[in-house]
Amino acid sequence: MDLHSFKKKLYGQVVILVIIFLVLSIAWEFSLKDQAISQLIKQIPLQGDDLRWLGIFISVLWVLLAVAIPAARLTRFAEKSIDKLSREHGQAERRYKKIMESTNDLIFQVNPDGYIDFMSSASRLLGYQNSELTGKHIDMLLSLEDRPLVIPRLTTKRIGHRATYNFSARFLTSPKSVLSSTIPSLEFIFDACGLWEEPDKVVLTKGTEKTFVGTLCVARLIGDHTELRM
Repeated sequence: MDLHSFKKKLYGQVVILVIIFLVLSIAWEFSLKDQAISQLIKQIPLQGDDLRWLGIFISVLWVLLAVAIPAARLTRFAEKSIDKLSREHGQAERRYKKIMESTNDLIFQVNPDGYIDFMSSASRLLGYQNSELTGKHIDMLLSLEDRPLVIPRLTTKRIGHRATYNFSARFLTSPKSVLSSTIPSLEFIFDACGLWEEPDKVVLTKGTEKTFVGTLCVARLIGDHTELRM
């Protein structure tokens, strides 16, 4: 169940509960109220203000009952839906983690300042553990001469057809790795697009307020390099 489906079902439940409340309220006001008070008067003789306060007291109790029944139903629905969403989120997270750990594509996200927020396990191709790159600036993977051209592409704010596609760049291998002596750098083909808090439609509309949160990059290794994919 996605969030949209949850909202739709929740709205349906609210409508049903409002109908139940209205039906109970109407039934009380036009039918049950007089019967209930008549039966109580037979048991407890009351007159004047006492009778009026009794009517108010019983009406309040009936309203509370009319609210409690729908509220209990809505609470059960919310608990079941949240539990289902939680399980589905956990399953999706495990699938996502498995993909991230098994793919040989270099997938990473940089924040607006160019620092790496996330790096997939494919960083092993460069001789790094992904934790070694998290929090580091993307320029540590680029030679000095490549930085002016490559960094703007890897930190692009653009989305859609204006994003970065099939851009070739070289990443340096870890100087601490045995790779660095024989393979100082590896060439990748990059796709990169901006990440925004707002939907693409809002981002593409001029004059709208929007918040840039970073750039998502996917890089595919050029060449065979079978020994690196083990």
